[in-house]
Amino acid sequence: MDLDNGINRITVEDMAPHVHDFKPGENKVDKITLWLTNWIINSLECRKVHPGDFLPPKSDLAYHMCVSLGTMQSVYRNLEDRGYVKSKQRIGTYIAKPETSEGAEKLTSKSSCMVDMIKKFILEEGYIKEDILPSTREFAELFNISASTVRTAITKLVYDGIISKKGQRYILVNSEINIEETKHETLVEKTATQIQDYINRELSSGEKIPSNAELSKKFKVSVKTINDAVKILVKKGVVYSKRGKYGTIVADAGGVSELSREYFYEAVYQKIKKYIIENCKIGDKLSPIKDLAIQYKTSEKTIKTALDILMDDGIVAFMRGRYGGTFVTDVPDADNESYKWLAINSDYVNKN
Repeated sequence: MDLDNGINRITVEDMAPHVHDFKPGENKVDKITLWLTNWIINSLECRKVHPGDFLPPKSDLAYHMCVSLGTMQSVYRNLEDRGYVKSKQRIGTYIAKPETSEGAEKLTSKSSCMVDMIKKFILEEGYIKEDILPSTREFAELFNISASTVRTAITKLVYDGIISKKGQRYILVNSEINIEETKHETLVEKTATQIQDYINRELSSGEKIPSNAELSKKFKVSVKTINDAVKILVKKGVVYSKRGKYGTIVADAGGVSELSREYFYEAVYQKIKKYIIENCKIGDKLSPIKDLAIQYKTSEKTIKTALDILMDDGIVAFMRGRYGGTFVTDVPDADNESYKWLAINSDYVNKN
C-alpha cells in the first residue's frame, strides 16, 4: 500500500488474486463487481484495509484484469451506488465507512428483477428439465426490456445451475426453483421517486432543478444514477430538459405535451439513435446533416441539435477536414462490448 501525501492508496498487487477468467457471454461488470465487493468486505474485517483508503486507479486495475476502462468505470459506479465506496474529484475512489455500506438499502438491479421474472415464467409455463427455453431476444420482447438486461439475468441463472447453454439456445437443467421475495425497485427508480418528492416539496412549475452533480451529493448516489433518474421523470412529464444554460425545468400540472412540440429535436434524436442501434457498427459514418434533414423532414438546425445530444451521450463523434463527418463511436445495447474510449482518428478514417 502506497502513502501519497498522507493518503493511503491500495495498489493493484495488494488486491491479488484478481478475476481473469471470463466465460463466453459472461457479464464482466457483474462478476468483477461481486469480486471487488467481497474483497472490500473481507479486507475491512481482517483490517487489511481501512475506511478512507483509496482503490487503485480504474485504468490500472482494468489493465491488470484485461478488461476495458469502460467496464471498470461501470464496476466502480456500481460500488458507489451500493455505498461501498465514495469518490473525490481529481483524487480517486476510496472505501466508505462500514456503517455506510451496512446502511445501504439492498435494492435490486434491473437484471436481478429479470432473474425473478424468468424464474416465475419457467414455473408458470410448466417447463421441465431439458426443455429448451426462449432466446434472449424472445425474453426481451416478452418482458419489454433490453436484451442486455436479459443476458445479464441469464448469466446469473447459469451460475446458479438453473439453466445451461446448449449450442445457441438455453435449456432448463434444474426445475426446483425458489423465488425469493425481492423488493423490485432499482436504485434509479428509488432515486427518481426521491427527486420527485423533493420537487413537490421545494420547487414550483417553471423552476430549474439543481444540477446532476448537486443532486448526486444530495441523494448520495452517482451522477450516472441521477441522470437515469431524471430521464424517468422526463418520461413521466414531471420535468423537461432544455439544452445549454437552461437545464432541467419543473413542468406544470398539465405535463409537457405543449412543450414537446417546441423540442422536436428530441424525437429526431430518438429516431437517429434507433437507426444507429439497428443498422450501424462502431466506425460507420452517418449521412451528411443536409441529407439527414431531408430524410427526417426537418431543418438542418434540428438535426445538428439531435447529433449534439448523441455526441454528449458518447454515441457519435464529429471530425473536421477532408475525411471528416459524423462517426459512430458506440452502439447502445450492442451485443459486443465496445471500448467507449476508442477515438476515431484520421488514420482509421482514411482506410474506411
